Order: sequence, then structure tokens, then C-alpha cells
Amino acid sequence: MRASRCSVRAAGGRLALALALLCTCAACLVLAGCGGVSAPKDRVSPYNWEYLTWETQYPSYEDGTYVSKCGIDVSEEQGWIDWPAVADAGVDFAFVRVGYRGITEGGLYADDYAEFNLAAAASAGLQVGAYFYSQATTEQEAREEADFVLDLLDGHKLDLQLAFDLEVGDGNRLTGMTAEACTAVARTFCERVAAAGYQPCLYGNAGDLGYYDDALLDAYPLWFAAYTNAAPTTMLPFVYWQFASDGALPGIDTQVDLDIQMEKIS
Repeated sequence: MRASRCSVRAAGGRLALALALLCTCAACLVLAGCGGVSAPKDRVSPYNWEYLTWETQYPSYEDGTYVSKCGIDVSEEQGWIDWPAVADAGVDFAFVRVGYRGITEGGLYADDYAEFNLAAAASAGLQVGAYFYSQATTEQEAREEADFVLDLLDGHKLDLQLAFDLEVGDGNRLTGMTAEACTAVARTFCERVAAAGYQPCLYGNAGDLGYYDDALLDAYPLWFAAYTNAAPTTMLPFVYWQFASDGALPGIDTQVDLDIQMEKIS
């Protein structure tokens, strides 16, 4: 099985080690101030990053067990996308934002380009997943978000997962959220969309994922964000790695997030 065929370059270089809070061991995952719900268990990464190369400034990985595939994630911020051009550049998959909750007033909004991106990316031959940007503070709000997403998708088939993106930050609705509350919110969303036939996925950087307990982290695929031109240092067995936010691709007029998928060779 081949390694990633993507040959595009990231614009302007990546922010080397922008997430300096990344830890080199699982014991560091529950970060100071997160209010961790339990001691994290020891983990061993399934990947040997000596097999990671950056020859095209887009990482490629193949070790005989796993091989990488090129991907992007998009929202209305990218505007209209020429998906055939993206596919021709060698991109294999895309995650499309279907909606989000406002970070202050908490309203629910559909992404203006979601319907187009889901259909056009699939038509261009890409594997397609979706994600929702959450600001749920309670399990009730998480159920509301899940139902909102399910209504937007309206049974639309996804090739990949439906990712839950919960980001605790200064000044947003989640400021002061405990790890227990974040875990409960994420679990509620994931269980609700799973019951509707979608496979959930958890997105976040080391800080975001540090709010979740081990049981939740083990239950669903992980999409790990770390903007670095080196290898990830987390021991979490993520399936996707978002390695840059400043990618430049044919068919997209703005910068775009770049990802790889670690696919097990059958």
C-alpha cells in the first residue's frame, strides 16, 4: 500500500512547536488546572516517528503497519472551494464543519458551506467526514447540539467520523469548566450521534483532550491537533493529526488546516 500521494506545500512554514504544552508522557495529559477526573494510565504510542518524513513539507508516514493519507478540514471560512482541484493536488480526505455554537451567546448555527462541501468533496472522490464546534456547558446542551447536527446531516452518509470539537478557552462559554463536566458533555454528544448511526471522534490539542477521562479517550477515535514540523510527542493513539493551520492548496483561496490520517495496513 502506498504512502500519501499529497505533494502540496504549506504556506509560510508551520508554527514550530506552537503547542509547547504538549507532553512526552501520558502522565502529563491531565494538565495543571484541568481538574482531571482520574490519574491517566500509561500509554505507548503505536507509531514510530522515525518513519515520518517531510520531503514535500507535508508529512508522510509508512512503517509496514500504518500508512498516512493526506487530508484537510474546512468551514465557511474557506469560502467556495474547487474540490476537483483539491483532489488533483493529492488530497485524500476532508472533514467538513456542519455547524457551531457561539462562544458567547451560545446560539446554534449551521455552516453556510456545509451542504456544498459535503456533496462536492465526495463528488470529487475524497473520503468525507464532518465536525461540529461545541460550546456546550451541560449535558442538555450537548444533546441539543447532537440533535442539531443530526438534523443538518439528515441521514447524509459519511465515509469518516463525525468529530466533536470542544475547546475550553479564556473568555468563551466554557471558561471554568471542570474535566468532569467536559467529559460528560463529550460523552453525551458522542453517544447520541452514535445511536443515530454515525461514528463519533474527539478532536483537540493536548490541553483539550486533557479534560477527558481515560474511558472516554479509549472509547472513540482521536483527532489530535499539534502544529509542529517535528513529530507529535503525545502517547495517545490518535487516528488523525492536524499538523498545520496555514496550508496552501490549489482550489482554495485562503489558508486551510492540513491533516494526515494514520491508516492501518490490512
